[in-house]
Formats: sequence, C-alpha cells, structure tokens
Amino acid sequence: MSGEGERVILSPAEKERRILEMYLAGHSYKEICEALRVSPKTIVKVLRRASEDEAEAEDRIEEKIESHLGERLEEIKGVLGKHSEDIEKLFEKWDRVCLRLAEFERCVNSPGRLLERVKDLEERVERLEKTCQGIRSDLDRLAKRLKEVMNILERIYGGVYFI
Repeated sequence: MSGEGERVILSPAEKERRILEMYLAGHSYKEICEALRVSPKTIVKVLRRASEDEAEAEDRIEEKIESHLGERLEEIKGVLGKHSEDIEKLFEKWDRVCLRLAEFERCVNSPGRLLERVKDLEERVERLEKTCQGIRSDLDRLAKRLKEVMNILERIYGGVYFI
C-alpha cells in the first residue's frame, strides 16, 4: 500500500544524510525543503555542522601527517648521521692509503720490502672497497626513503591526503 499521500518518516541521522546528498547533488534549498519537509534553518544547521566536522577531520589528518613526517625525518637524520661517520672513516682510510703510497715510493729501491707493502695495500684497498659498497647500499636505501617522503609531501601539498 504505497499511496501518493503516504509519508516516509526518516530518522534524524538519515534526514541529515539525505540533506547533504541532495545539497551536494546540486539541489536548491527550496527543493530540499519540499522533498524532505524540513526548514531552511535545518538545512543551514546540517551544512554548518558538516563543514565543522570536515574541518576537524582535516585537522586530524594534518596532525597524523605531521607526526608521520616527523618520524620519517628522524629516521632519515639517523641514517644521515650514520653516513657522515662512514664518510669520515673513509677519509681517514684515504689518508692512510696516501701515507702508504708515499711509503711505497720510498721503498721502490728495496724490492723485497716493496712486495710486502703491495700486498698490504691490496688488502687495505679491498677493505675500503667493501666499506664503499656498504655506503652505496645505505645511500640507495636513503634515496628510496627520501623519495617516499617527497611523495608524501607531494600528496599533502597537491591536496590529496593518504594515511
């Protein structure tokens, strides 16, 4: 029995949802008032509350993003700190290699000692190469993390939020 004069009673929450749907669909206040049998003041109140809720949600999203970025930046600082120590160690090793090379030049006149020094230098160069490979690997991971942070920042400032 669904006659034309029959009214459907909506809960307040359902009525608010329908007001928002109709407003977002482009209906005028007058059309919403007639369709849902509400006053213009009710529409204004619902729209104002939805706007406030949206602003609060945006604030919460921004807080989460700031927190996440802060954590990521601390992680990056830690990685950078580790690399600065490694680079310092590399410079120290480089200085030692240079000293060894100078010693090598001095030893050119004594072939037996020269062979001993060459083997020592080869071992040191191998260790230095392994250290460099580790740093390259760490730098690759750092670059990947920086790209992730840049993507997050791009999403934030591009107007799209992902959490």
